[in-house]
Amino acid sequence: MLFPTLFQLAAKSVAKQIHNEEIPLDFNLGSTASNEVVRQLLKLDPKNIEKLKTHKKQLSRLKELDLSQCKIDVEGILNLKDFKLNSLEFGDLYHLKAEFPHPTNPHQIDIVSLLERAVDTDSREMMVQFGFSGGYEEFESGWEEKISKLFPSLQSIKIIFSIFSNLSNLCNSFPNLRTLDISFVSDLSTLEGIKNLKHLQKLVMRNAELEEIHGYKELAELKNLRYLDVSGCDDDPEININVIGSLLAAEVRMQNLEFLDCSMTFFVDHELKEFVEHHPKLKTVVAICMFYFII
Repeated sequence: MLFPTLFQLAAKSVAKQIHNEEIPLDFNLGSTASNEVVRQLLKLDPKNIEKLKTHKKQLSRLKELDLSQCKIDVEGILNLKDFKLNSLEFGDLYHLKAEFPHPTNPHQIDIVSLLERAVDTDSREMMVQFGFSGGYEEFESGWEEKISKLFPSLQSIKIIFSIFSNLSNLCNSFPNLRTLDISFVSDLSTLEGIKNLKHLQKLVMRNAELEEIHGYKELAELKNLRYLDVSGCDDDPEININVIGSLLAAEVRMQNLEFLDCSMTFFVDHELKEFVEHHPKLKTVVAICMFYFII
């Protein structure tokens, strides 16, 4: 068990005082402190996103903002320009489709227009991590290329609970990615195009089994891949995901893989043993399973 540091305890205390409106408004925090205080503040209550409006001066050095559990309004979107962010993650944005409508599809949100209004020029250049965790949202065609021009320095992208069938467009638009998280995506049949991510070190695709076994083949071409998370989800025991078996069937070898998480997925004893034998640089395997069969 990891105990919180004194810094984390202090940040949590400040967050509680802001939450309870017990702290004076004449203090200013540095970047590291602002990041942790806001993280603790949103952990206490996602509705504390409203505090960024009233405390934007005191938290003006905020660099990292995770809104994945928050429901942000238009005013909150526009107020993000008050911060020089290098990391930004949104949650569900579908409720904003009326304010940021797609020009041709009323069921889609114009994510590019939203980001243009939310992020100032400095933040666009500095942004290295971006993500959104929606409710299976579908964005306009070509959004990947447009966002790559908006955020030219991106090294990490997280796309959770979204709909996209063509990973190739994303990989071609962001060739310098070090981290990619496509957990819980819908309609993805293949990882074709991922070989273009020559610098990719970490791939997370929880509960995102591909429709085609051979869709995994290009993973073998990721020479810098160190971390792979293909774990499932214990919320739905009916989901039968056997990524390890699929990787073996596709004859995928990731020569520098050091970490694997295949928890909550189906596999048999000999499959995991064979996978480990094929990846001699593996240092850590996490296999916490509800479904485990020894043959």
